[in-house]
Amino acid sequence: TVEMEKMSDFIGQAYGTVMGAMAEKQVPMAGPASCLYYTWDEENQTSDMVAAIPIGQSADLGENVAVIEIPAGKAAMVDYYGAYEGLGSAHEAMDAYLKAHGHEFKAPCLEMYVTDPTTESDTTKWLTQVVYFYE
Repeated sequence: TVEMEKMSDFIGQAYGTVMGAMAEKQVPMAGPASCLYYTWDEENQTSDMVAAIPIGQSADLGENVAVIEIPAGKAAMVDYYGAYEGLGSAHEAMDAYLKAHGHEFKAPCLEMYVTDPTTESDTTKWLTQVVYFYE
């Protein structure tokens, strides 16, 4: 569980740990850096979350890195272009879509950060794919 004001620091540190373990074990990335959000608690300003790097198959990355497998299932995705601070609108749209179609959200929510902000400074070009799993 991470305090929302500390998320950036947590994510940066976690990516460093995971990528270091992947490099040591020679496990390549299979997709963009991502975060899994199991809870989002506005009242307490916390989230139960994971900073994740996709890999192609399960691997032992050491005791400091957990490998999480999300089982196959139904999902809806939206592409969001813009600064991370505006991602709330994408989540609101996904929530509305699921409700309008009678689907029930199934945690976690997945954000995939397709555009690397260290190589693209124009936030209007940042692509984040927001995925909601449902039943």
